[in-house]
Amino acid sequence: HKINRRTVTFNISVTEDNFDSVEYIDYTDSKPKFRMLCNRLKDGICIKSRPFKIGNHNVGIQATDKAGNAVGQGIEFTIV
Repeated sequence: HKINRRTVTFNISVTEDNFDSVEYIDYTDSKPKFRMLCNRLKDGICIKSRPFKIGNHNVGIQATDKAGNAVGQGIEFTIV
């Protein structure tokens, strides 16, 4: 990920042949829920930017295939 002011750009490489989507959840939100990042890839890459509020963020990123299998990873960052 790359941070520019309040915008975070996610650059995610996906090698799953049966790719369905990449979603994220910000566990520091008052009502955390999964939000779409990508449901299509360009050359196996998902690149999307999303705005975040000022403060600390604990974000989970999850890639899902068409069968519903998912793999995830967490990141933390601070927006100042």
